[in-house]
Amino acid sequence: MRKLPVHNTPAYFSNSNARFLILGREEAQTSVFQPIIDAKVNKKVKEQVPGIWGTLGMENGDNILWQGNLAFSKSGNDQSTGRTLEQVKELYHINSELNGADSKVIERFINFDDIEFPSFPKTFTEEEIPNLRLTLFLRPDEGALVFFQHFKESYTSEDGSDIEFILPQKTENFTTDRDRLTYIFPVLPKQKIIETSTPGLFTLSDTELNKSFVLKVLTFKRNNIDHHPDQVMKSISFKVRNGADGHRLLRFVHKQNKFYEVNNNDVLVDPNAKTLFLIHGTFSSTDNSYNGLLKQEYDNNTKSWIQKTMETRGYLQVLALDHPTISYDAKGNVQELIRILNGVTFSKNASVDIITTSRGGLVGKYITCCMDNDQLPVRKMVNIACANGVGYFDTGRHIARFLSIWKSLAALTGNPMGSVILGFAQFSADYFLAQPGCRQMTINDERLTSIISKEPSEFNKKLRIQPITGDWDASLVQDDGLFKRLAERGLDAVIKTSLGKENDWVVGTEKQRITPANYSNPPILVRSMHVKYLNSDYCPDKVHEKIWNFLDA
Repeated sequence: MRKLPVHNTPAYFSNSNARFLILGREEAQTSVFQPIIDAKVNKKVKEQVPGIWGTLGMENGDNILWQGNLAFSKSGNDQSTGRTLEQVKELYHINSELNGADSKVIERFINFDDIEFPSFPKTFTEEEIPNLRLTLFLRPDEGALVFFQHFKESYTSEDGSDIEFILPQKTENFTTDRDRLTYIFPVLPKQKIIETSTPGLFTLSDTELNKSFVLKVLTFKRNNIDHHPDQVMKSISFKVRNGADGHRLLRFVHKQNKFYEVNNNDVLVDPNAKTLFLIHGTFSSTDNSYNGLLKQEYDNNTKSWIQKTMETRGYLQVLALDHPTISYDAKGNVQELIRILNGVTFSKNASVDIITTSRGGLVGKYITCCMDNDQLPVRKMVNIACANGVGYFDTGRHIARFLSIWKSLAALTGNPMGSVILGFAQFSADYFLAQPGCRQMTINDERLTSIISKEPSEFNKKLRIQPITGDWDASLVQDDGLFKRLAERGLDAVIKTSLGKENDWVVGTEKQRITPANYSNPPILVRSMHVKYLNSDYCPDKVHEKIWNFLDA
């Protein structure tokens, strides 16, 4: 059993006027250091205070009212294990400033297990859950990653733990040239959060959970030449995509059951061929979003769904667009697609059908509803879990959980874009929401309404659309991952306040249904988690066959 060291609360912390607790080495918390600490806390100096790595208090600056012993790191360590080590390895992969010798990732922790917080009110809203504030002292060339660690049971080992990010507050002009970051996070009660009969109003169960309340803090050296997150994210994306940057048009090779990039040489686009066009979703790629269509599980497990579709539905080519989903909006994605096509116009007699997942549905809708020419006429379009507005984006307080869920989904599906999510988790929710792709998934944002409010263009008046919508069902749980941890604490009930009662953990089911009424079939509702619709071993409702039926009609 691994036992975290307990640091007894310093004497001055027991004073009723204490508003924050110093985090660091014990010798740095004596009265001798108090003037230096006060100068740092009050932002009178930018230099780091030796032995002090942060402060902890209430979000609103009130006096600390909790009681007990707080366990926290003195100075940190570079020997992480379990899920924390997985994040550390990714940080080394995406950060060229880390070399494993002179520059290492340092892990610190705060454990609240032996702290008694004031009682929660009998009923409360999400906004009324008490928040704590961690101020983390950093050099300008240091980055940080902060997260809850959820465990199967109490903190005995890192085996079976899952992470939930906590994002820092916005810095002025998003600058990375700062000496501290501030993190606001909710108190995790010892009981499960339960939704009452009144929507948005919660209470606590009578029984205490055997769950730990642990924060992890990773700090590391990071390139800060440009003093802005954009440069950091550009570097991470370049590494994750193995040097590839921007948009790529792909064509499927039947014999090899694989996509290859169109290069105007040996991989070409045929504008006269009956075509199936795939458009992937957020933080993804063609191979990742459509891996369920590439598995060889048809004809005695020798052919994939795409191979079988080409053979039985008459498609002569299958194309796909690999594209950035956060740094571009749908209009920008389509403009890049047109650039790659380099004048290629699909014949009016050719049949082009589109299958989209998640945010890819907005790209598909831009093609069918917003293009002012007939370069890419479309016959039919399947929108799977279309991101017609994501409730998490209504307020920055939900972005951390959105990124955490996406990171967990990336791990489940082997999606390397999880490292890009790890990059965004180093910066504020405001920075993430300012990205063009995020703004377009924000409910009521003009970039979104300009697409979903339109009917198909004059070149696509015969278009038929089939929405496939999903609602997560607890019976689908096949792992002990973050989703189960959130549900065990009752945080899935809090998620419903963002997404609605029916949701697939990422997009509310009602939002998925939005589509031009006169051009669409009734939505098909299936049980699934986001990004898992096309995995027949997970989604039990035969989405593959439903797509076939629609394409045949």
